[in-house]
This record gives sequence, C-alpha cells and structure tokens, in this order.
Amino acid sequence: ELQTWKSAMGLAVEQGEAHRGILAAFVKLREPRPLPHRIGLTKGEIVRFLRAEKHPGYRAMFRVAVGAGLRDDELRHMDPSDIRPPHIIVTPKPGWPTKGHRHRSIPATKATLAAARVFVKHRDSMSLEAKTVWKRVQRARKAAKLKKHFSLHDLRRAFASHALAAGYRLEEISQWLGHADLVTTQRYLRVVDGGKVDTSRLVF
Repeated sequence: ELQTWKSAMGLAVEQGEAHRGILAAFVKLREPRPLPHRIGLTKGEIVRFLRAEKHPGYRAMFRVAVGAGLRDDELRHMDPSDIRPPHIIVTPKPGWPTKGHRHRSIPATKATLAAARVFVKHRDSMSLEAKTVWKRVQRARKAAKLKKHFSLHDLRRAFASHALAAGYRLEEISQWLGHADLVTTQRYLRVVDGGKVDTSRLVF
C-alpha cells in the first residue's frame, strides 16, 4: 500500500499537481522491518485465553482467528458454505471483494472447523463492531491473567508464527494469510517458544 502511494505521488509531481516535497516525505517512509525478537503468544497462553471467554460465539470467533489466520472482516463475512473440510475458504462475495480480491483455501484442524460452525451459528446474535470485539478480547485476556497486550489481529499473527514453528514453509503461510509478498508475512512472525532452542539439531 505504501508503494502504491509513492507511485501516485510521483505521478502527481510529474504532472505538476503536487510539490516535490511531498514525494520526498513519502520516499523517507519505511515499512516496519520484521521483529523476530518480539515474543508472541504461546500455545498455553492461547488455550488460557480461549477458556477465559465464556460466550460460545466469541470463543469460537477467537478460535477461528488463531486457527485459520482470518482478518476481522473475513470473520464477519464467513458463512456455512465457506467451511469445506479440511479447508476454510475465503472468497469474494457480493458487496465484499475481500482484501486484494484474493481467493484463499486455508487448511484447518477439525477443532478449528468445529469452531467455525459454532461461530456461524451464533454470529447474527453477536455484535461484531470493532470496539465490542476489542473489549471482549481484553476482558478474556485479563480473565486469563495474561500480561501480554494483544488484539484480535494478533491472533492472526499467532497463526502465522505457530504454523512456521510447526514446519510449514513461509510461502505456504503467506498464501494462507493472503499476503502479496513474503516481506509482509515476515512482519507477522514472533517467537512462540520463549526463545528456547534445541541445540541437538544444529549441524555445526
């Protein structure tokens, strides 16, 4: 998105519609670099968080976010036809093109697929407004006594980080998340095992 804005500003400067100073400001902007030292949510913390959410619909929503790496708008537009074992499908719908108009087929565990069915069942009776979802996440986080601050989108980051730790290739994870390039996916990655390394697997 930043590159698109840079191109647009460059064209505006070429056509004399904008001052060169504005292009210089955009050129100086840099996308955040990957932060591999950042600590993400561990499996134990995610389990505690999910157990702390007592509403079955919101608990299922959070379970799908961390189990399939879905964005909030993708969750809001999910319907039963998107649950196709062993995958969850993200596809454009009338009035909702999906981000980047990308069709995705995301492999999911039986537990994630079951949570998706529960979420779809309760969705119409839930408030999915961003502020409400944020409050639900924070309430469950505090109930689980987790000191790490995180949002619904961080559950998507957890999906990416745990998938990589499980041995899936970065290219696969990038496709599942619907990213246009691997650099974006790299920004999602966090340390999920506390930084512990099994040195017995090192060659040298």
